[in-house]
Amino acid sequence: MNNPTGLIAISGCDNANRIGDVIFVHGLGGDARGTWHPHGKSSDNDFWPAWLGEELSDMGIWSLGYEVEPFKWKGNTMPLVDRATNTLAVLDSHEIGVRPLIFITHSLGGLLVKQMLRHAWDYGTPEWKLIVEQTRGVVFLSTPHSGSNMANWVKYIGVILQASVSVDELEAHHSRLRELNEVYRNHEWLSQIPIQVYCEKQKTSGFLVVDETSANPGIKGVTPIPMDDDHLSICRPSSRESLLYRRVREFIKKKLPSPHRIPIELKEKSVGESTVHPPGTAESRTIVSAGNNSNVGAASDFIAQNSIINIGSTTTNILVKEDYDYFKSQNRDLHTVNTDIQHLVSTFFAIRHHSFELLTNRILKDSLPVHLQHYKIQHIEFNQSPFFTGNTYDPLRALRQINELINVFFTLFQSNNENAVIGYYGIVHIPLQFSTGYAVSTWPKITLFELDRNTNCWYELAIDDSPQLKLSVSTISRPVNAVAVVIRIAISFDISKNDVDDIVPQPYQDIQMKIGKRRIDAITHYSQIKEVCSAFRQVLDDLHTRVDKSLIVHIFYAGPVCLGFSLGRQISRTIHHQVIVYNYTAHTSPRYAWGVKINSVGSPKSKVVSTKLLIHDISK
Repeated sequence: MNNPTGLIAISGCDNANRIGDVIFVHGLGGDARGTWHPHGKSSDNDFWPAWLGEELSDMGIWSLGYEVEPFKWKGNTMPLVDRATNTLAVLDSHEIGVRPLIFITHSLGGLLVKQMLRHAWDYGTPEWKLIVEQTRGVVFLSTPHSGSNMANWVKYIGVILQASVSVDELEAHHSRLRELNEVYRNHEWLSQIPIQVYCEKQKTSGFLVVDETSANPGIKGVTPIPMDDDHLSICRPSSRESLLYRRVREFIKKKLPSPHRIPIELKEKSVGESTVHPPGTAESRTIVSAGNNSNVGAASDFIAQNSIINIGSTTTNILVKEDYDYFKSQNRDLHTVNTDIQHLVSTFFAIRHHSFELLTNRILKDSLPVHLQHYKIQHIEFNQSPFFTGNTYDPLRALRQINELINVFFTLFQSNNENAVIGYYGIVHIPLQFSTGYAVSTWPKITLFELDRNTNCWYELAIDDSPQLKLSVSTISRPVNAVAVVIRIAISFDISKNDVDDIVPQPYQDIQMKIGKRRIDAITHYSQIKEVCSAFRQVLDDLHTRVDKSLIVHIFYAGPVCLGFSLGRQISRTIHHQVIVYNYTAHTSPRYAWGVKINSVGSPKSKVVSTKLLIHDISK
C-alpha cells in the first residue's frame, strides 16, 4: 500500500506552545489524506484538515493512517482491539495526551477511537491514561455503533473475495460492537466526553451503509444530525461554508478555547435585575453560605482570591465567591468560564481532606517547593471529621459526601488550566483515601504532600533519588478452594493475620506486600509511591487473569494517606475484581469494623460494609 501510515502531521504540530491537538481518524478502506478530500481533488486547498490548520493556527492538526481494508487481498487488517492498542502506542510516541485533544472520525475510525479510549482507561498505563483524560471531544461521521447491514452483504460475498476481520467485526448487531457500545455509553467517564454525531441519508451503490439507528451512540442528550451525503461524501465537505465544516470548527473552538480568541470585557454587566461586576473589583466579592449539605453548585464556585473554600462542615461555612459569577453571566459553559479565569493568575489549589479532628496546619506558602513559590494558594477544606467525632460514627454519610469533593476535583481539572497545580493532603480514614483516589483515577497528576511530624508542616514528596523501601510481594497461602483473596499492604505497621481472620471467610488466598522496615514516615518520594503502586497494580492484574471473578479482594492497609490515595487510583472498575478496603480501629472488635466496596456500582449505602460485632468506645 502507498497510503501513509502512522500519525501524519498536517499543520501546527511542531509548535511546542500549541494549546491542543485535533486528530482525524479514517475508516474502512480509507487513508490519512484521501478520506478527507472531495472526490477527484487532492490539493490542500480542498483538504479540510488544512483549512482547520489555517483558521486554528494555535492547534496541532494530525491525521492517523493505518491499514484497514475490506478484503484480505487488498492489504493487512488488524482486529479492532489490537489496532486500538497499537494506536495508543502510536499516539504516545508523538506525546499526544500532553495537551487537550479532539478526535474527528469516519465510520470504523469512530469505533477505533471508542475502543482506544476504553483501553486507555482500563489498562492503567500512565501515559495512555493521559490520552483519555485530555480528550475534550469526539466527532462521529457515520460511525456504525451497532454495526452495518452493508457489512453483512460484504461478508456474504466474502466467500469469493475473502472479507477481512474488520468486515466481520462491522457486521450488524455483532456482539463485540454491542458490548463496546454498552460499555461506552454507560461508562462514568467516557460517556461524559462531549460528542457530535452525523449520519448519512443518501445511499452508496444502492445501500445505506450506516442507517440513523446504528449511527446513534445512544448517549443521553446527543441527537445525530442527518446530512445530504452518502457514506463516502459525508467526511468530505466541499467548502468552508458547508454545514459540517462550520459546526465542527465551532465545536473545536468551544472545547479547546484559546486565550487569544476569548475576549475578557472588564466592565459591568446587567443580568436580569442584578448587577454583576468585573472580577477583581471590591463589588465582585460575594458571600455565600454552604452548609453541611451544600450542593455541588456551591462547590464548583471555587475561584476566589485570598479565600478559603470549606466543604462539608456541620456548621455554616463562609465561601468567598468572585470572578465565577461574572464570567457565568456571559452565558458561557463551565469549561469556557474556567478557561477565562485561568489567565488571571497561576494558582495552586491545596485540597485538605480530613476525617479526624484537625491537629495539623494547612500548607504554608513557605513550605512549597521552589517551582510553586510564585503561585497563589487557594485552600479548599473538605472536612469529614463530624462524621467520626464523639458518639458519631457514620461512614455512610461520609461516603455520600465524597461526591462533593470529587466535584471539586472535576471542576478544577475541567478548567483546562495548564498553569494550575492541584495538591491533595490530610489525615483521612483508610477507605475514604482509597475511595477518593479511585474516583479520580484517570485524571492528571495530583501533587502529593506528607506531614513532617517534627515541624507539623506539610511538604511535597521529593522527586530526587529515594531511599530503598525493599518492597516485597509474596503469596503466603494459595488454597485451591479459596473463597476470597486478601492483600495486606504493610508500610507503617505490620497487619495481623488474626485480625484479618476475624472478618474474611476462609480459606482465602493471602498476599502480602511489605517494606523491609515498617515505619511511619517511610514514604518521602514520588518514586516510592510509583514503586508500591506498580506492584499493587500488578497484583490486581495478575488476579484478573487467574482467579475466578466472583471472588472478592479484601484489602488491609497500613500506610500514609498519600500512598492510600494513590493506590486507590490503580483500581479499575471494569477489569479488576470487586475490591473492599477496610478501616482499622483500635477500640473495636473486630479491629476492622467497617469497609467500603471501592469499585462496585451502586448507591453509597450498598458500598459500605459493616463488620463490627461490638464497639467498645469509639470516642477514645
